[in-house]
Amino acid sequence: HFAHGLTPRETLLFGSLMLEAGVSPEEAVSRYLALSYGYTTDGTGKDKHCAVLSPEDEEFNECDAWLKESCQQQGEAAKHIRLVSGSDDFVVFERKVGEMVHRFRSKFVPSESDPSVKIPQQYTEIQAPAHFDKGLIFPLNKDLGEAGCMFQSEIVMCNFMSDPSCELSSYMSGQKRIVELGCGTGLLGIVIAQMGQRVVLTDMPHVLAQVEDNVRVNLEGEAAGRVEVSALTWGDEAHHKKQGTFDLVLCSDLVYKEETKEPLVSTLRAITRPDSLIAMAFERRRKAVEDSFMGLCAEHFDVEQLEIPYQEDNGVLVFLMRPKK
Repeated sequence: HFAHGLTPRETLLFGSLMLEAGVSPEEAVSRYLALSYGYTTDGTGKDKHCAVLSPEDEEFNECDAWLKESCQQQGEAAKHIRLVSGSDDFVVFERKVGEMVHRFRSKFVPSESDPSVKIPQQYTEIQAPAHFDKGLIFPLNKDLGEAGCMFQSEIVMCNFMSDPSCELSSYMSGQKRIVELGCGTGLLGIVIAQMGQRVVLTDMPHVLAQVEDNVRVNLEGEAAGRVEVSALTWGDEAHHKKQGTFDLVLCSDLVYKEETKEPLVSTLRAITRPDSLIAMAFERRRKAVEDSFMGLCAEHFDVEQLEIPYQEDNGVLVFLMRPKK
């Protein structure tokens, strides 16, 4: 569901198409789970669950339970995914997003419970040839839910940072204070640091170890030293005071829960000045939540939507926002 961007109904259709090709239900489910979730069992009949949210929670949970029940044999997912790929490290999907390439990959690693059994491990590879000679690697961390996933809005935002015709690129030089809220994987900050700017990457405390690991793996030398990783919980006044204000605030895929909109807007107001700029990007998933959030933002900020200058297939929206005077 996550890797292919499918709704639960489309997921079942995906499985039925495989059945039409002569694949058994168990094989179809195993291939689906391994490809998009990396589900495997630990030998006890219990699988490792991915915590990615769905816009249709109840329907998704019902489908999810049915799918998991059909894949309860040690090593089954790994066996079938090899039949699909013919390789122990392969590309599940690849998308060109502006000047960057987004690859979702799966490789096989020994199981902790039984090293003789290899299980699929998912990770994202980002090719950013304008800034890096090698691919950037971001493991999929299912235990962190959305914070452990790579979303396309992050990559769209990176493209705007490098586009001389976009106002955001002007913040990539000079003495600017830049922060990303809810940074998750840390991709945006890693690219910004490689471009030569200092950046503060913030998220909830339990996410910071992942961010630090990704910075260490993908940046070297002076570029790594330009990144500061810090806890910032939305709506927390103590965190607001500690961070101070910023010239540029980056927000990528933070709009998916109704209950977080007011704390997030509170933080945006607390860490900006009259001359600050906020860049907000998200994939269109939950229209009611997103419209409600942007309506609240419009009460406090002047909002301008950016046009994405290339074909983008995930429904990403990008806005620039400035505090109302």
